[in-house]
Amino acid sequence: MKKITILIAISFLFVLTSCEDTANLTKPSDNKKYFVCIDYEFDPNVESVLYVDTIKREIEIARLRWTYYSEDEQEIYSINDGDDYEDHIKFNFVTGKVNITRYNFREDSKNKVTSWDYQCRKTDPLL
Repeated sequence: MKKITILIAISFLFVLTSCEDTANLTKPSDNKKYFVCIDYEFDPNVESVLYVDTIKREIEIARLRWTYYSEDEQEIYSINDGDDYEDHIKFNFVTGKVNITRYNFREDSKNKVTSWDYQCRKTDPLL
């Protein structure tokens, strides 16, 4: 009788362990970090979302995306090159400040340099 009880206990433990591993495989990855950001100069009532993917090393805000970023002790930074522009982003993940600067190289452009500043705070996605 003791052998049957031990066998049932071991089987039950095996099932629990297997279920736990399956649950970990199906839960969403936590490599994406989310931040709610406000550009106070543009409109303090409008929020943008900043996404930072720490595995793919991508960053995205305001429909602008950088496919690879570098970082140091307190800042993430990246550059996007286009035919007639260059977008720079700096995200200080200690203070939450984001600066995006666009350098426009078109001859007919009125604004050669445009800059946006955001203040961000970390958040969790609702889904």
